[in-house]
Amino acid sequence: MNVMNKAVSTISHPLDPLGIEEIERAVAVIKTADFHNDRVKFETVELSYPDKAFVRAWSTGMPFPRKAFVCAYDTATGAVYECLVDLAEDRLISRELVPGARTAVMPDEIELCAVNVAKDPDFIAAMARRGITDLTHIQVDPFSAGNFGYEDEADHRIVHCWVFHRNSKYDNGYAHPVEGLNVIYDLNTEQVLRVLDRVQIDVPMAEHNYDPRFEDIGKLRRDDLKAIDIRQPDGPSFSVDGNRVRWLNWDFHIEFNAREGLVLNDLRVRGEGGKASESRPVLYRASIAEMVVPYGDPSYGHYRKNAFDVGEYGLGRLANPLKLGCDCKGHIHYFDGVVTDTSGAPAVIEMLCVYMKKMMECFGNTRIM
Repeated sequence: MNVMNKAVSTISHPLDPLGIEEIERAVAVIKTADFHNDRVKFETVELSYPDKAFVRAWSTGMPFPRKAFVCAYDTATGAVYECLVDLAEDRLISRELVPGARTAVMPDEIELCAVNVAKDPDFIAAMARRGITDLTHIQVDPFSAGNFGYEDEADHRIVHCWVFHRNSKYDNGYAHPVEGLNVIYDLNTEQVLRVLDRVQIDVPMAEHNYDPRFEDIGKLRRDDLKAIDIRQPDGPSFSVDGNRVRWLNWDFHIEFNAREGLVLNDLRVRGEGGKASESRPVLYRASIAEMVVPYGDPSYGHYRKNAFDVGEYGLGRLANPLKLGCDCKGHIHYFDGVVTDTSGAPAVIEMLCVYMKKMMECFGNTRIM
């Protein structure tokens, strides 16, 4: 198995995602703005695209602008600001207050929600009525709640939480749903607004785990599968230069952001002879615009269980790192994805790998034939 180097961290293309240093500088600029205070958090820090005509006319070696789009929100007032930062001058170009906006649910807010819900006296009492007093490994899933006209939810940035029990740290919580119990939680104030304990249903306690951490997983493993060995003795059919990928007569740019995850930019196909000057643009930008999951159960509580996975959570924010030998095999090129938490701090994860086998190109679990 041959693992190629990761994408270089230098910025060499107008559409390259923001690097760690650029993110830190953009956040620093926002922290000097007149609206910033210790209750302001960051939802988005990402590249603000140059003009399309500029990108089309750009060629390697030419200078290009670097600007950051930043979405920040004040958890004290609920105000949401969309900002543009010039990274060449470390200067705030513009900021716009967006009336009535609600930001995405951030991963660190999800984690804190679970901690705070488990401390709430009404929630503790509701769990005790079900015979559960040890809340060490409780699992709380906050769903974006929508607006159903409830007066006590007005002017709050809320989530509607589902509760699951876990017998141990890595237990499959979805095997132990705590039905009839939901929680309304305010992400901005970090407080429980309401505990909805409607009906007590026995919590199923039988374990159903499919993780190798559990000793009994061995009975699920098969011993009748033959070994798979992927070899390309002459190397891969693709080449990588920064975030630009060339494969056969295809030429495109790879981006990864917190909202959409994988993005393909400026995808071109070369004509007869394979000369770059003869390349034809096929599409300028391809991404998953949105993915909605309406669970569709009309029963009380469940009717609020709907998720816009891209806009309300972020495919990139919640992506799992890819593992060599499991998710990716053969000649591999890893691309790092950079995401930020609510403090604006960047984190790097091996989000994306490129590998080819015959005429197939795979980006993690996304396949292009």
